Amino acid sequence: MNKKQLTLKLSAIALSVLLANCGGGDGYYGSTGSSSGNTDTPVVETPVATNYHIIITSSKPTLVTSGDSAVITLKLVDVNGGGVANQTVQLSIQDTASTNVTIDGASSAVTDSSGNANFTVKLPKDLSQAQLNDLIANGVMVKGSFTDATKKITIQSFILNVVDNSAPVSETAQYSLNITSNKPTLLVTGDNAVITVKAVDKNGGGVAGQNVVLSIPDYKVNGVTINGPSTGVTDATGNANFTILLPNKSAQAPSLIASGIVINAALTDSNGVTSKQTTTLNVSAAQVEQPIANITFGNSGQLQTSTDGTYYTESVSVQVTNIDGKPIASQPVVMSINNLSYAKGSFVYNPDAKPSATRQLVLPYTYCPITVAVPAPDFVQLPTSFVAPTVSSDGTVTYTTDATGKFDFQIRYLRRYANWHRVNIIATTQLSGRKVVSNIPYSLTALKTDMDNPAGMPFDVSPYGQGVDCTNQN
Repeated sequence: MNKKQLTLKLSAIALSVLLANCGGGDGYYGSTGSSSGNTDTPVVETPVATNYHIIITSSKPTLVTSGDSAVITLKLVDVNGGGVANQTVQLSIQDTASTNVTIDGASSAVTDSSGNANFTVKLPKDLSQAQLNDLIANGVMVKGSFTDATKKITIQSFILNVVDNSAPVSETAQYSLNITSNKPTLLVTGDNAVITVKAVDKNGGGVAGQNVVLSIPDYKVNGVTINGPSTGVTDATGNANFTILLPNKSAQAPSLIASGIVINAALTDSNGVTSKQTTTLNVSAAQVEQPIANITFGNSGQLQTSTDGTYYTESVSVQVTNIDGKPIASQPVVMSINNLSYAKGSFVYNPDAKPSATRQLVLPYTYCPITVAVPAPDFVQLPTSFVAPTVSSDGTVTYTTDATGKFDFQIRYLRRYANWHRVNIIATTQLSGRKVVSNIPYSLTALKTDMDNPAGMPFDVSPYGQGVDCTNQN
């Protein structure tokens, strides 16, 4: 089975994970004809440019300087958010030669039935101080790309922040950033998009009242500007919205289409540490189909323990808006959950851990991704459920948006699975005859007070075992 073994000692903060975000293949049309006589003209198949984009997520928002790894997922999706299967995508790491950060395995992979392809990025230990300083300051930039049959290239970028796990909490980043856009592709003849930057704490919850700076590094070349100030303050859900404007750039179409529009975001927290994130918008010369709606998730980041001590529960909200950001009321949304990965290993309480006593992983730690090619073994079950869901007549779980275009629900999972399991929460709705899909990778985390408690906890040993073989519970 595909497994990734970590031979590192990781803190609870390093282990904490986040994460905020209709199939189809390449289309073709054929033409036939004949000349005089009996010779038939061969069939000529002309590839049609796709309108896909890439969503990048990571199994954790940060890497630690003592040596670490993260699973990067490239999800190739169509205009309605549906995963595109059986397509080859590539991952690259910027400045890999100078930083020694590498991909553990091939740099290309074929998307599964959900449109996902997984890669493991490894930050080695024993780097030079100069390399560590550069990584802490700039993070690890990864780029995903897809080339269709017409040679059209779709690209996306993402930053993994790097923290010094030996530094005191007062000197490390408090938050990470996610960036989304209401449009994945802009027209080179002139267009606009709403960019949302979300400040996220270590539990995955949105952080209000934070100053976020948006920048367009190539604005002098591509002419893209921000309609309004470049600084925004996050709202109660942790979001800050910006509108960017692309003027008519038909004269520079080839270069702009090839490079896309790079957008950067930065947040400097109360510790004086700056967190960064980046995204790339595609540019097209022709009119493209745009999404008719957007579905976004927001989780509270505040876990509650059941009275019997068996479960954790977290509140989650889903917002449904049209392409202009206006809420869509009374809209039914079908919800589902599936497994993404599980892990094997155990924790030990370390009273001498820095900067404060807490649990730390005991080697070995084995990460086991779940894919179509490598499905979950029988002993891996879904430990997560919706609390008191509304069940439709066909057995699916359905919620309906209120007057503000949102609905709230709760996720519940057994505490013994905390830190050892990751799922995908999927929202699907139908608008104007088109399916709109969105998802959020959701890691089952533990309360920090439980991680710091010297008493035994139900998640001290993985329910999947402590060995290195993903196919059994040993």
